[in-house]
Amino acid sequence: MEMNIKQYFLVERDSNSQESCLIKNYGNGFNRGGTPQSAHKFSSEEDAKTSCTVQNTLATIFGNNTFTYYVEETITRVKKQDNGTELAEETQA
Repeated sequence: MEMNIKQYFLVERDSNSQESCLIKNYGNGFNRGGTPQSAHKFSSEEDAKTSCTVQNTLATIFGNNTFTYYVEETITRVKKQDNGTELAEETQA
């Protein structure tokens, strides 16, 4: 049985073209330094777009010369038995 997970995360590029994933801090914002694995994940593309817009607006207001974009990530997982064949999920009637 195959399942797909679609999620989104933010990446910030600084004036030196260095990129860093953004992690959620304990307040209402983001910090640099995350990896794709530790980045804050959004389940909605609209939430990622909105957060991206907010980050870019703040960068403009404070003049910190950064640019934030979001990445769409799709993870495909396949459940398999010990012999390598796909696991067939039983449905309940």
